[in-house]
Amino acid sequence: MTVKNQRPVCSVETSRGIRITVQSQYVKSHDYPLPGKFLFVYDVLIENVGDTFAQLDSRLWKIVNAHGEVEIITGPGVVGKFPALNPGQSFTYQSFCPLDTEWGTMEGHFVFQREDQSTFKAAVKRFVLADVSG
Repeated sequence: MTVKNQRPVCSVETSRGIRITVQSQYVKSHDYPLPGKFLFVYDVLIENVGDTFAQLDSRLWKIVNAHGEVEIITGPGVVGKFPALNPGQSFTYQSFCPLDTEWGTMEGHFVFQREDQSTFKAAVKRFVLADVSG
C-alpha cells in the first residue's frame, strides 16, 4: 500500500483542554483487498493542552460518503488503547477508512474521563476524505 504524495486534509478542534488534530490522505493501491473501494488513512494527534489529567474511554465516528449515506462507528478506546494524558502529554495513532465513493467526510468525538470520574466529549471537527493531489 502506498500513500500518494499530496497535501493532507486537516481538522483541528480543542474541547475542555484536549486538542484533536486529524490529517487524512487518499491511498492509491492496487493491492487493497476490497474492489470498488477508495481507501483513506488518517493520522490522529490527541494533545492534553489543559491543566487536568484525562483518559480516553471511547470514540464515535460519523462517516458520510458522497451519496450522503451515513455510517456511525462507536467503540471503546482507539486502536485497542486507552491513552491516559497528563497536561502536556500527547498520543498519536493511525487508522483507515474504506469508502465506496471517491470522497466523503468524517467527524465525531472521543469520550474522556477525569480523575474525579467525570466524563466529557472532545469533538473531532469534520474533515474531508478525498484525493487532493490534483
